[in-house]
Amino acid sequence: MSIQISGINKRFGGFTAVDHVDLSIASGELMALLGPSGSGKTTLLRIIGGLDFADSGQLLIDGVDSTVSEPHARRVGFVFQHYALFRHMTVFENVAFGLRVARRRPRPAEAAIRDKVMGLLDLVQLAPLAQRYPNQLSGGQRQRVALARALATEPSVLLLDEPFGALDAKVRKDLRRWLRDIHKGMGVTTVFVTHDQEEALELADRVTILHQGRVEQVGTPAEVYDHPASAFVCDFLGGGTRLDCTLAGDHADIAGLTVPLANDVDGRGAGIAFVRPHDVEILPAAAGAAARIAALHPVGPELRVDLDLAGHRLEAVLDRQSPEAIGLSPGALVGVRLRRANAYPA
Repeated sequence: MSIQISGINKRFGGFTAVDHVDLSIASGELMALLGPSGSGKTTLLRIIGGLDFADSGQLLIDGVDSTVSEPHARRVGFVFQHYALFRHMTVFENVAFGLRVARRRPRPAEAAIRDKVMGLLDLVQLAPLAQRYPNQLSGGQRQRVALARALATEPSVLLLDEPFGALDAKVRKDLRRWLRDIHKGMGVTTVFVTHDQEEALELADRVTILHQGRVEQVGTPAEVYDHPASAFVCDFLGGGTRLDCTLAGDHADIAGLTVPLANDVDGRGAGIAFVRPHDVEILPAAAGAAARIAALHPVGPELRVDLDLAGHRLEAVLDRQSPEAIGLSPGALVGVRLRRANAYPA
């Protein structure tokens, strides 16, 4: 099922949550809605699912006007951050619930329901736990039950609202890969909300970046990261150090250095540059621009280096075992070269 959003607006009192959003989601696509708190991503997801209604604009699902249709008419499955499982029901009964209350005639026979539920529990690797209750499961297991329940009614669109936000880092990473595999196998059009950049870039076919209720950029993970369309997008997606600069065609003057630009910029004059840590090269003191090491932060296999470059604070990231990292110490003088930057008019 494709989704076409045209000029959607939604206000809550004096606050505009979604502001003239246009967005196309292809059939079978895995789309991430990414943005900071208050950017409108959850409101837009709820409008697609029929849990909220737009004040104006149009929503088409597979070409059918669904702007004011009820949720059950849209054939969507919803997975919430906090699972929303029925505590008094077993895993099996939670997944079967949607099949038993479905608005269709005839309803599936009990044997068909059992086969369907156990097949889904096999898919999410929870069949041995079918008779347990939610309070007997881990957070990751509960989220898999919630996903199986959403898939039970064979939705045309699957909507996930920060599905891994309540889980610890390792479980989130495992479930992200698992969800990607399930999506590839089933091909259901999927839209998920997240404020986690890594999650969106790892999972999605395309990413929609929202800011203050508006779409800032839509593209593949590589497109939005490598070619951010605005200063907001660049900063939000790990833009690195923000510095004043002077734009000069295909390069910028930053802290006395001439730095090639990774993006195309219209105009010259005052600008804002973003230098990512991996684009800061540390050299011997006699080479490059003189900088002083302000602090060192070992983080796993990486060494994060805070640098003072002519009064500007920069961050570099090195492999802790690399020749460039060995022997560095706070207060030492080093040389610095900036490989590239993203820059925008001020």
